[in-house]
Amino acid sequence: MTAGLDAPQALPHTASEEIGQAILERQVPPTAISHIVAVNDRFAGLLGTSSPEVVGRDLAEYASRLAQPVDCAMLVEALAGAEPSVVVLDLAHGPVALNIQPIGGAKATHVIVTEDAGPTDGQISHVIDNLLASVFIVDVTEDGQFRYAMLNRRHEELTGLSLDEVIGRSPEQVLPPDDAASVLAHYRTCVKRQLPTTFQEVLHLPTGRRHWETRLVPIIGGASGSRVTRLFGSSIDISERVEAEQALRDSEQRFRSIFEHAGVGIGYASVDGRIIDVNRTLETMLGYGREEVIGQSFKQFVHEDEISQVTGRFLELLSGRRATFQTERRFQRRDGTELWARTTASLVRDPLGRPKYIIGLFEDVTEARRARERIHYLASFDQVTGLPNLSLFGERVTTALERPAADERIAALLAISFDRLDPIRFAHSRTAADHLMRRLVDRLRRALGPDDVVGRIGDDLFAVLLPNLADPEEALATVKSIIATFSTPIEADGQDFLLPPVIGVSLSPFDAGNPDELVRMAGAALQRARDQGTSRFELYTPDMETHAARQLSLESRLRRAIDADQFELVYQPKIEVETLKLAGFEALVRWRGEDGALISPGEFIPAAEETGLIIPLGELVLRSACEQMAAWRREGLVDLPVSVNLSGRQVSDPHLSRKALAILAHSGLPSSHLKLELTETALFRSTPGIREALLELHAAGVRFLLDDFGTGYSSLSYLKRFPIEAIKIDKSFVQGMVEDPDAASIVNAIINMAHALKMRVIAEGVETQEQLIFLRAYRCDRMQGFLFAPPTAVADIPALVRRLAS
Repeated sequence: MTAGLDAPQALPHTASEEIGQAILERQVPPTAISHIVAVNDRFAGLLGTSSPEVVGRDLAEYASRLAQPVDCAMLVEALAGAEPSVVVLDLAHGPVALNIQPIGGAKATHVIVTEDAGPTDGQISHVIDNLLASVFIVDVTEDGQFRYAMLNRRHEELTGLSLDEVIGRSPEQVLPPDDAASVLAHYRTCVKRQLPTTFQEVLHLPTGRRHWETRLVPIIGGASGSRVTRLFGSSIDISERVEAEQALRDSEQRFRSIFEHAGVGIGYASVDGRIIDVNRTLETMLGYGREEVIGQSFKQFVHEDEISQVTGRFLELLSGRRATFQTERRFQRRDGTELWARTTASLVRDPLGRPKYIIGLFEDVTEARRARERIHYLASFDQVTGLPNLSLFGERVTTALERPAADERIAALLAISFDRLDPIRFAHSRTAADHLMRRLVDRLRRALGPDDVVGRIGDDLFAVLLPNLADPEEALATVKSIIATFSTPIEADGQDFLLPPVIGVSLSPFDAGNPDELVRMAGAALQRARDQGTSRFELYTPDMETHAARQLSLESRLRRAIDADQFELVYQPKIEVETLKLAGFEALVRWRGEDGALISPGEFIPAAEETGLIIPLGELVLRSACEQMAAWRREGLVDLPVSVNLSGRQVSDPHLSRKALAILAHSGLPSSHLKLELTETALFRSTPGIREALLELHAAGVRFLLDDFGTGYSSLSYLKRFPIEAIKIDKSFVQGMVEDPDAASIVNAIINMAHALKMRVIAEGVETQEQLIFLRAYRCDRMQGFLFAPPTAVADIPALVRRLAS
């Protein structure tokens, strides 16, 4: 017997070749004692001895001292046999395996000892049966056929195929044709390559259509030792994983589609602020390509004035103080222009709760913001000069007067008019007149300080607040400087215009402490200065008898006119823009004096308002309009609504609702046929009880229009607080929109805003076909103006109705 190392190394024999030859020539019966002829040191070491001690000894007898009897019996049987075998000896220092190979016709036995025998076949079979994977062995015949040789229990459970249905059969006998062809192709590939192979396939089995992932390991054997004789396979059911992966791919595809085609910009940024990805909309919004922004800091695209704010919000997300935030911020486009975006940002965390990235949604609100700013500008500023209107000027005066004054300093309010301005404006084109107004304001500013507040509070009336004055003399010094500044002509459109100012002055706190009173008193002083002539100024004094006398005279004439019924109504038609059909009338009052001449409403309405006579005059107008419209309805002439203007004092009348409803009841006109036109100024000065009165009338069917939108105390809050049905665009905007793009944009913006608020729009002062074309393009609802008819006397209304109907 010879002994060797635990393979695979082949070491030189320790016995001589002569001894080996002698061994092979000996005739030894199979039951003879197995004497050890030669060993290497590793053999002796594994048996726990040395080479000299074992050579010549009986291997079985020597092993009986070290191993269990049952193991020794198996060794004796193996040594006596003529077939290769393996015997495991459980020694004190651990199990060893003896690989017994008879040689020379059983004349000798070559024994290879390995250190660890590992688990037994039974143990291995038990483990394989209880694996989660399906395990099988396929025999490969010499002619290339495949037969299933072994299946574990899990294979039966997963496939629904029993051992009897599979063992000894080929794939063609077990599987559907298409499935068998696919499996055989993989088997043949593994045999040909003689390398482990992994593949996925769909099999139709008794348990249903399932996705499998299989790993094949070729086992090399055969006579030549180079042929694949078996395939060892393990399979797992990956159906759920495949479905989950497909669902994930579908979800990712849907998300990617939404991401790329969303109407808002979407972007991701890492926690260090570097951009990970952006969609096409955000590319378009910023003007950069995706490859240009990925990897860049988000700060690169934020407007420099917004970086600190945006960075602060970003850090709040990362710190966990906020889960999300929404804000409107400016960004910088590639071309250098500003992009206003409504931004919503959220932090996304990984499964461990750590910040992963920040996702942001960006909605371009640049145009909407410009529209809001424009509307706010219209509501607060004069369109020609850019100065604050009466509303904004009053707010700024209030703010200035609320600031604490040092050393009992005072303020002065100047009311300034230019008496020659009216005829100049009417004698020149609108463009030329507007240019002159702007040059006039530039000249006025030269005489003022940087803290002085300037406003245009009327067509030809300007106001200036001089805050923080030491004494009245300082105010008078500024007044004289203004007069001196206008002592030379103003050049505009190639012409020189001399416009001497007239100035009235009121002082705070001596005369009054609130803006309205200061403006009124400065206006009274202005009237006194006008009486004195141009290029003059007057300080307000309580005894300004001239103005009071004039007011008393006008009041007396108004009272006599009301008693003598010297007022008459004219009616201007309202026309549907699209159909040009008659939609209603606006009633306008005229005063025919004792001499038969008409007196302009611009002359007597302010006086009536100031004296309070507007209340009885307004009742007269409302009653006459309702009675006339009711009469036309009874006659079958028209069945349309009439609108009547209400002054600020009428709106503030606590009995307005009761009076209006009584007039309607007496006249027989349905309340739905009455529309009351309110000015922004009237609403601005209204008391809290006014809203309730208007709501009461609205509930009865009366509807309200907001007149001359944009020219008074414009505020979008009125559209929300009061029951307004329609907005009337002032004729100054309508008549300028054909030539002035800004005026056209204003008209369009007002119409869009009103429609968004479910309100109608009526354009005033329509005089040309071009204006009609613009209004149709802008989807204006109704209009009135000289293009269709001027304010018309009652006697001429039937003919007007027939003409409009035709």
